[in-house]
Amino acid sequence: MKTILDTVGPPLAHRNGPLQENGAVHSEGQHIKWIVDITIAYQNGRPLDIQTLVSAWRPPYPTTLHYRCFPISEVPQDEEGLTKWLYQRFEEKEQLMSHFYSTGQFPPGSKRPGTKTTDKAVEITFSPWWMLSIHLFYLCSTALHWHTFSTMLQWIS
Repeated sequence: MKTILDTVGPPLAHRNGPLQENGAVHSEGQHIKWIVDITIAYQNGRPLDIQTLVSAWRPPYPTTLHYRCFPISEVPQDEEGLTKWLYQRFEEKEQLMSHFYSTGQFPPGSKRPGTKTTDKAVEITFSPWWMLSIHLFYLCSTALHWHTFSTMLQWIS
């Protein structure tokens, strides 16, 4: 995350133009303004697995999202402060998940503005036909590229 903040975070130093501490050029006004923290909870603790993504044969199931927006000004820029800040977020996530799996929902309300939770669980569905079409597109695209590159290599040699 430190690398991301160094690259697209707010400018830290302005010497002969917008330079970062690591020496990377930073465009004025072209930086992130928010960090969005999303916690995803699955009913009965059954998250998506690779077989579901590939085959799409799992029936729809409720998924609940909890997200918070942190202004970039609240995120520490130094490595040690950023590490502590991230550990605090993960500790909060553990508490959120513990509350969710004991009650079936995220805790109501929040001490900070910018925190939102989906009111109801959202059912995520995967159409087997959609997944099949994506896989067929990938296979056809790969075959087309293979044919194109092999033809180009034959012309070169």
